[in-house]
Amino acid sequence: MAMSFESADLITLFVTASIPLSLILLTETLKATGQLSTLAARKFLHCVTGLVFMATWPLYSSNQSARYVAALLPALMTLRFMLAGLGITYEPRLVAGTARTGQREELLAGPTLYGLAHVLLTVIAWRNNPPAAAGLAALCAGDGLADVLGRRWGNRGPLAGTLPHNRDKTWVGTATCFLAGFAATAAYVLLFNYLGYYNHFCSSQGPHWSCAKAGKQHLAIGPILLGSAVSAGAAALVETMPGHDNLTVPAVAAAAIWLLL
Repeated sequence: MAMSFESADLITLFVTASIPLSLILLTETLKATGQLSTLAARKFLHCVTGLVFMATWPLYSSNQSARYVAALLPALMTLRFMLAGLGITYEPRLVAGTARTGQREELLAGPTLYGLAHVLLTVIAWRNNPPAAAGLAALCAGDGLADVLGRRWGNRGPLAGTLPHNRDKTWVGTATCFLAGFAATAAYVLLFNYLGYYNHFCSSQGPHWSCAKAGKQHLAIGPILLGSAVSAGAAALVETMPGHDNLTVPAVAAAAIWLLL
């Protein structure tokens, strides 16, 4: 059976795409003119774009194809990173704003994996399953802020110092990854739960243990907070390990909340 695309979803895509694209253009311009450092520009986009992207999900219809339409935005951005990284397109502003070293080849690693995580979680889990919100929240809020605050406050206060198994990571960064990831995950999962996207977990055919009582067709707050904490904790732990954070952090966060909820 052929999949149909609702025109309303395509309109939503074009309208909402202006928000993250405007943020990207703004940071690229500020970086190119020297008003914003490479690190600040990169981390701002890392933290904000995914959270803004998730905030647009309720604007899409309930059509099965809506998730694929929504995923077009991060898919196109991922393609842009790949083309620029391979040298097929020439985008000095994009490279300057997103690459740590200023080398175009770096776009094939972190930025491409960042976009790929958005595409996969949107298509596979979407707003109807907590792993999507948990994975992107851990990636954007948790992993993003961990580096920012870890660099700034890692050698100050009671949590000063680096981790024994990874001297490139700090206790402040790990604590930030957990707290920010937990807050963002809980916020989005609670929002999508309130909007009724998780009602299928509590259907009469087989209610889940985390469902609210008294016949309510939504998840209870307690299990949501517990799942968010476990997910954020798992993400914070894997963030301290060597590897590609932009892929491992959202994957582990999504898997943890999926196993629990």
